Amino acid sequence: MAASIPFQLSSNESAFERQLLSYIQQFKRYEDKSNQLQALATVPLEDLRAIAQAKYDSSEKPLGASFSQISPSSVVKDILLLELMDWFKNEFFTWMNSPSCPRCKQSTKGIGSGVPTPTELASSASRVEIYTCTSCFSDNREVARFPRYNDPTVLLKTRTGRCGEWANCFALICRAAGFEVRHVHDHTDHVWVEVFSSGMMPNRWVHADPCENSYDNPLLYEVGWGKKLTYIIAVSQDDIQDVTPRYSKDFTKLLPRRNQVRETWLVSAIVKIRKQLQVSLTESRRAELLQRWIQEIVELVTPKQSNDIKESEKIGRESGSLAWRLARQETDGPSVVPPSQEFTWKIGEDSVVDGTFQLLYDSELDAYAVKNGTIAKRGWRNGVFSSSDVFRKEERDWKMVYLAPQENSKPRNSKICWKFTLDPGFSIEDVNISIKYSIFQSDARFRLEFSTEQLEMKTLLETNAGDRVFAWNSKSSTDSDWHSKLEKSKTFSVACELISGSGNDGWQKVQLFRQKITGANSLLTQNSIFKIECKVDPLDLVASKRALKLSIQQVGKIQGMLCNKGLMTLQLQEDKSEQWIRKMAGQLSGFTLILIIAGGFLLFWLLFIFAKRQIMRFTLRSHRGPHAPIGLDAKKSLRREILRRIEALPKITYEPHVLRDDVDQKFSQEGATKPCHYHRMKAVDDAKNLEISMLKRKLSKRHSFESLRSYFIVILTPQVDPRVVHQFCDLYEAARYNPKPFGEEEYKAFTLLLKQLRSAVITLQPKSSIRSPAKTKASSSAPQSSSNDDKSSASLSVPYIRRLSKKKWNTADSDEETALCHSSALHEVSIISSDKDESTVV
Repeated sequence: MAASIPFQLSSNESAFERQLLSYIQQFKRYEDKSNQLQALATVPLEDLRAIAQAKYDSSEKPLGASFSQISPSSVVKDILLLELMDWFKNEFFTWMNSPSCPRCKQSTKGIGSGVPTPTELASSASRVEIYTCTSCFSDNREVARFPRYNDPTVLLKTRTGRCGEWANCFALICRAAGFEVRHVHDHTDHVWVEVFSSGMMPNRWVHADPCENSYDNPLLYEVGWGKKLTYIIAVSQDDIQDVTPRYSKDFTKLLPRRNQVRETWLVSAIVKIRKQLQVSLTESRRAELLQRWIQEIVELVTPKQSNDIKESEKIGRESGSLAWRLARQETDGPSVVPPSQEFTWKIGEDSVVDGTFQLLYDSELDAYAVKNGTIAKRGWRNGVFSSSDVFRKEERDWKMVYLAPQENSKPRNSKICWKFTLDPGFSIEDVNISIKYSIFQSDARFRLEFSTEQLEMKTLLETNAGDRVFAWNSKSSTDSDWHSKLEKSKTFSVACELISGSGNDGWQKVQLFRQKITGANSLLTQNSIFKIECKVDPLDLVASKRALKLSIQQVGKIQGMLCNKGLMTLQLQEDKSEQWIRKMAGQLSGFTLILIIAGGFLLFWLLFIFAKRQIMRFTLRSHRGPHAPIGLDAKKSLRREILRRIEALPKITYEPHVLRDDVDQKFSQEGATKPCHYHRMKAVDDAKNLEISMLKRKLSKRHSFESLRSYFIVILTPQVDPRVVHQFCDLYEAARYNPKPFGEEEYKAFTLLLKQLRSAVITLQPKSSIRSPAKTKASSSAPQSSSNDDKSSASLSVPYIRRLSKKKWNTADSDEETALCHSSALHEVSIISSDKDESTVV
């Protein structure tokens, strides 16, 4: 009999069973129709289908009976999945290492976990990571939060996370697009999906990891990442399966690590949950799932061969920061970087076209080409003689690809070398090298070297800056001995050394063959980022050139002998040469004069610009410093208009009412909610109304330069105590200028003082509306006796003002006046004293 699940489960098995059931509950979110509609609204599915169909139509169809059994729609659907993965990784979702500091925008540092807020709990945030910014704060205060959402519809909006969020959101999108999907959970902390493919023979579940944009590479995690796998469970809407053997090259070596639960119990638990999932299915669906299950069991129990490992499964993890990958020990596995094969390029009749050997490399295609763009080798490593700590990096987000030092290499310098050898029938005439390098930090360096078996290593370039294509030609050297040794050489080498910069990302600061990913076959354009041309001559042609050179040298010697004997005269040629030199000297003098005039004019223009800028600087420095004037850098006419209007501001004396009558009636009703500025505006309007009432009684008119305080003191002092006027003006200025609150309590105190002033206005006799400004100033500043009985005085004496500034006003005769004393400030009194006379400014 088959072993049954025991009644008494261990604590580990109970926890494992709850975990399996939680996987089922999570997958139900992908079957929700409303969730699928939200996913379809974010995916350009029709565009991706058109691209997949175009790629299928333009591809060559393999021949054979096996391919004829596959429907074209199934193949197009598989291509659509690849396009969907590429769009999801490169355009839709982003990786979250740590949130940015909202203050300085720098990366933050994790300080632990926190409690999810009610809003985060409503979005199914299972836990929250807390981060601090060490650049802004030193007390580990919280500056950023990273909730780990489980709801895929929330992830459609946030579009960021780690592998759990990536697989969660991608599974919902695949279900919405019509794919049969499994959510795969690796108990060594990774998540991905499996998609059922009808475009493969036989039909089967295919590994798909959206984080790495990896398709059908199940051994990637064990071989490429070096993970020690234990349990891998795949869950769908109607099935659950232990798929660990699919992701291990040798399942028997993995079994000792599977010690969390008993294997017999795990099989029984999976069978029990599978029956519960399929209880409501139709018979045809059950039969289909049973056929798939039998076929999958055969696949899982079939041992894998050593040659089953693909090159794409030997790559280390690319998603996440280097520090994060190193902490998880997922940078690479035991066989990620194969050793160099010491490849040497042969220069002979098969590779020479029109006397030139040409080698190109394209980092986007990762291929070498010779003979006008014909691809000779794929993979940069397959065309080098030696390399150390160099790898090819693709930046899908920035659409760039390049060679760079290995991320986790201990030494800072990485090297790469190409070697070339000539066939016996050829000789080197000339060598041209074009190579693109990119340096983004002064600590990083790039060195280019050239050598042959006849010549020692020669440094062609060594720099710590630049992003350009460097070109070198062997004929640029003036050393004749060096050229003769190059001509005799049968091998030569081109070597590059990349020295990393400082910091965790120092490896990225020096790059080789940086190129934009465009999707075009750039090898055919001849605008290569790496090109080596070697012009060669056959040995018989070299011998003929040498004989011709000797003949020319001998003819030169014979001509010299004839000249010495007087048999040849060169006098005529010398006269013609002197005439030509004089003619050129005359032309050169005129040309030189033009250059001098042009240079003088240019110098004058530069000095004029410099002087104008200096004058502007001094003008701005002395103009309303330290602030920049309004209208800076505007046209001169606009600046003049701005200055004219600013100068006209002090002459504006009109003070409008700030509170409309209808608004006043609305808020003055009992029970109406008044805004915070209502009493402030009411007080300003009351003061204006008091001044208007004084004008209606034909009292003196206030001048434009005269303050309200001095005006009231001059007019009302005969009828009211000056302290009342000062207290009223203090509250008026507090309502108009002071940012502190001015509420109902302050307004009541203001109203009491206003009543006293209004009663004083009623008792005043009309006067002439024309007052001399000089008399007003004199009356307000001339010293007079400070008699308490003299109420008709138009100004205050200096001793009286000093007493007012030194003592507190005792006006607390009632509750309203007490509130007034606490809410109003003392008026400012400035006393300027000289030897004998004093002037007071209130």
